[in-house]
Amino acid sequence: MADVALADLVASLEELIQKDEGSRGIKPLIIAGELLKAAQDIVTAEVVLILTGFPCRIDSSPPTETDGLHGAVAIARAVKSLGHEAIIVIDECNAEPMRATIQASETPDIPLEIFPAGAVWTDVEHNRVATLLRRAQHVVAIERAGPGSDGHYYTMRGKDMTHLVAPIDRLMPDVTISPCSVRSTGIGDGGNETGTGRVVDLVRKHIPNGEKIACVVAAHNTIMCSVSNWGGYALACAIAAVAMGRGIAPKTMESLNRFCSSAAEQVAITDAMVAAGARDGPTGAASAMVDGMPLSTSIDILENLHQIVKRRSLLS
Repeated sequence: MADVALADLVASLEELIQKDEGSRGIKPLIIAGELLKAAQDIVTAEVVLILTGFPCRIDSSPPTETDGLHGAVAIARAVKSLGHEAIIVIDECNAEPMRATIQASETPDIPLEIFPAGAVWTDVEHNRVATLLRRAQHVVAIERAGPGSDGHYYTMRGKDMTHLVAPIDRLMPDVTISPCSVRSTGIGDGGNETGTGRVVDLVRKHIPNGEKIACVVAAHNTIMCSVSNWGGYALACAIAAVAMGRGIAPKTMESLNRFCSSAAEQVAITDAMVAAGARDGPTGAASAMVDGMPLSTSIDILENLHQIVKRRSLLS
């Protein structure tokens, strides 16, 4: 696949997930071309850490929202399809829905690293972070709680959830170091997520409660999207497209299906995570909703992403 054709294909994937269906005001936060950069980086990374978990339902147990978990598994699936290693990292309070998500997926062998809330960290947790960092070649944060300028973690409505959060954003490499041996990608839909710090000033200007909630932790690649899960699906499709374009994977529907999550998997995963206690972030509903939208909306996005790759790649 020619470089221009690949760039156009991935740009179409990116455009689909950035229409701001949730009306959060993300348009000014979008940096064009980040999806392709992220996919190109990840294709060469043999060990990828994927950070997720957003405990915004702070009065529920577990406090986990439905967005992010399936996106993390979708990215892990694509990484594993490259023959590389993917490790999902999450905090204790979000662990049960994440376990259920992995077990209900078509890749139930994804390793899961679980960390306790920051208040109880000891040298054990710091050493675990150091060990993971020594192995990682790329770190992805998708719908992962990120610290504001005061070091606290906030929901979109400005509620403090620091007491629940494990500070696993410490796994993100310092983007000010160049060259950096570990690259990173942040995926978010509001600007309070780990990895969105490159647009922190824009979050403060354009997003409600932005001065308070804006995450200061940046990533090399920043993918803003309507729903973070959709960013995960798009990144998986982009990884597949890059792999097929470079001859790493054959240009076939079998390859696309191996790299990318299916609608059936999405349904099974959502049912499992809700059964394990995950709730819709905006409404708190214990039902198959993501960011206030019915699951059918996410399924439509997933299938449209697949169609873009299928049409543009001329798969056999």
